[in-house]
Amino acid sequence: MPPFEFLLPFLIGVGLALGLTRGQFGVALVIFGTMAFISICIDTLTHGPTTSSLFGSPIQLSTLTGTRSRGLIGQPVPAAFVCLALTASLAWLATAIRSRSRRFVAWFATGASLIVTLITTGTRSALIALLATAALMFLAAILRSGWRVLIPLVVWSPAVAATLIILFQTVGSGFSGTRLGDFGGLNGSASLSNRLYALEFLHRWASSTNLVDQIIGHGPRNLQQTLSAYQGATSLNTIDNLFVTVLWDFGLFGVLLLFILFVIALRRLLSTDLLLSSAAIGVAAILLSGLAFDALYTRPMAIIFAAMATQLFLRTPNDADATDTVITNSRPKGSTVK
Repeated sequence: MPPFEFLLPFLIGVGLALGLTRGQFGVALVIFGTMAFISICIDTLTHGPTTSSLFGSPIQLSTLTGTRSRGLIGQPVPAAFVCLALTASLAWLATAIRSRSRRFVAWFATGASLIVTLITTGTRSALIALLATAALMFLAAILRSGWRVLIPLVVWSPAVAATLIILFQTVGSGFSGTRLGDFGGLNGSASLSNRLYALEFLHRWASSTNLVDQIIGHGPRNLQQTLSAYQGATSLNTIDNLFVTVLWDFGLFGVLLLFILFVIALRRLLSTDLLLSSAAIGVAAILLSGLAFDALYTRPMAIIFAAMATQLFLRTPNDADATDTVITNSRPKGSTVK
């Protein structure tokens, strides 16, 4: 694949970040998340298109995904990770809402939409990535605000525990019957096979005698082209691991770039600028999901990732107006930011 064609989605994402104001970027996150969720719901009800060209070439998906929802993204797994990154950013951004009731509604809406997305797409790896992202957000909240953030958790923990027990008794058996809750079905599945391919290509990269290939890689989407010879033209051509894929295509240089972005995202998480830190949690969520799927190789995710990553460099945590918020309607009338 020509490098420009591969880089085009990333350039579009950078252009969006540079062309939108702070308020417009926050609204864009809401619009993208809403569109992705609604399209998944429509796909669930109508069992929509069976092909997608978002991977670079038309691929028949009906026999590979069954009744799993795909939405606008065109494939269930990246659709789940797109929604995970967007809802994580929006949930973090919702902390700017002063009204407790409105903040609760925002959190409930983002959480419910993500749960519905995970169930309808049946993406178990996204569930694991969600737990890792939630743990990162919780740790960042403690570092930003101190241990007082645990007070609401302690106060509401009995009610939350009771709710979880009731839900487990009422819908627990139904959840275990879904693909999302069927972790026992991983044994011998295509998901496991893809990860075995990741180990194989990691070994092939490490044993290569070509130092140039190890440092700068074989070129964009070379691993997918190589997999086509293994699995056939109708496969998804993925090894479900972003870092091994980048290591093969772009070498140590590409993996180092992702590591630097992850470190920068972690630093920006501690910023008092909520738009900056919400973009950081989105970048971190996407990179964490890279351990389970190479979602950056889908064009919608590449656009979203590039837009969020660009935000990390547009503003620094020490900007004078770092406490500004893009959610102005939630600020009490006449209040000021000191």
